Amino acid sequence: LTTLKIDLKKGTDIRGLAKHILADGTPKFLCGIHLCGTLSLRACQLWNDSVRTGCAVAGMVLAPCCMPPKQHQRRKFVYDVGGHRFAASEFRSGPSRNGQGLFDRYCEELYVCIQAAEKRKDIIKIHQASRSADQNVFLCATGSPADVEMVEFGTVDFGRAVVVEQEDPPGAEDAPPGQECAADTVPLDKARTDGEEEIVVG
Repeated sequence: LTTLKIDLKKGTDIRGLAKHILADGTPKFLCGIHLCGTLSLRACQLWNDSVRTGCAVAGMVLAPCCMPPKQHQRRKFVYDVGGHRFAASEFRSGPSRNGQGLFDRYCEELYVCIQAAEKRKDIIKIHQASRSADQNVFLCATGSPADVEMVEFGTVDFGRAVVVEQEDPPGAEDAPPGQECAADTVPLDKARTDGEEEIVVG
């Protein structure tokens, strides 16, 4: 077991993890337990990039802890992981869907982000208190999907932002013709998360 202390909100740290640990050829398993905010998206991205570059990552278990902060909805942030793009407003607002709460919607979005030959969502009732029940959700993935093109390790930008733009960026209405959709790129290290989070690679 190798223990490293890295900041998973920093792209440079993620690139170092990928280069020196994930790509060394030995079998790996990603385990993200109670990841806060956008760190769950980061775990999905790390899994996707690992399997499509041929890193020896056999599987992943992800247990999200909480959603990205409410300020992401106010600032109309958009996320992009695994070819799936969605806005904070899509799971933080609107009527209930089939009785689902906001956290359930967020987990659905995370599930779609995961690219895997096999994946599933399990409910393991570890926490009984209602305020902690959301932390009973586990997203599991194994294998590289057949419909995802394999690429060379050096061609993938590990650690790129998962928060990619704003739905209506400030000043967009005053942008020159042809640039109305230009949006600020928001590095992940600018997005705050609360609580404790841990990703173990072993």
